[in-house]
Amino acid sequence: MKSRLIILLTIIIAFFSLTGINQAQVLSLKFTGGYSTKSIGDYNTFGEGVEKYINDLEERFGGRTSGEFKKINLGFEYGGEIVLKIYRGFDIGVGVDYIQIRSNKSEFTLDTDYMEHLSYTIEPYFKVIPIKLSVYYSIPIIPPLKLFLNAGIGYYLGKITNTTKIETLDFWSETNFEVKDRAFGFHGGMGLEVKLVPWVALFLEGKTRYCKLKSWEGEETYQDSDGFSDLRRRTLFFYEKVDPDTGNSYPAISMDIVTIGIYPRYFEVDLSGLLLRAGIIIRF
Repeated sequence: MKSRLIILLTIIIAFFSLTGINQAQVLSLKFTGGYSTKSIGDYNTFGEGVEKYINDLEERFGGRTSGEFKKINLGFEYGGEIVLKIYRGFDIGVGVDYIQIRSNKSEFTLDTDYMEHLSYTIEPYFKVIPIKLSVYYSIPIIPPLKLFLNAGIGYYLGKITNTTKIETLDFWSETNFEVKDRAFGFHGGMGLEVKLVPWVALFLEGKTRYCKLKSWEGEETYQDSDGFSDLRRRTLFFYEKVDPDTGNSYPAISMDIVTIGIYPRYFEVDLSGLLLRAGIIIRF
């Protein structure tokens, strides 16, 4: 992974070195903010599986349930970028974004005569920082409006923390993990820019992004009311586990290789989706 980051930085430095010979270059600063959609993938599948498990217990033993899984699919993101004009409508930019994916706590409860009470809580937190290299091409429409196209690559640094807690009347267990991953991604899109004064403009853009992070590593801690605790440091897995009470299998995520069930593979987060952003450009 370090070698990939070195390659990306080398490309960025090379582009800026080449643009340095152009005396007519124009330097710009871009500041953006907006929302994006993401499929997320395995974590949403896991959360939906927890909801199905609670409903299956209700169907099997009767009782009353409450709560639902709060699917993660939107995220607020903002960032900054340095842009250099290089040749007749072509610009090149290097920037850093901060992606805060909406992470809500999901709580489920089940009360039955058989199990008396069950509470199941999951609370995730997602953070991603992309370092991006983009190429822009501008097409004048009518002053002061112009259309621009863009495409580029990014190096995405991701972090996830998650807490899962299960409680009954006489027992509780809590699992926490913190994992990180990094990978390359690609983006492209188009937008409109309107000049307010010679050195300030506003813009609105839409983008698509493709990026998958699928090698999450870190540590996981487990503790319960019986006094047992465990610490694991390895790769996070996604798998299916058969529950003895319902007889059905449900998606699960864990680093505990001993208890991992069927069809194990590395846990994956899919950041691919659509972005809608607006911002300001300051030119020098």
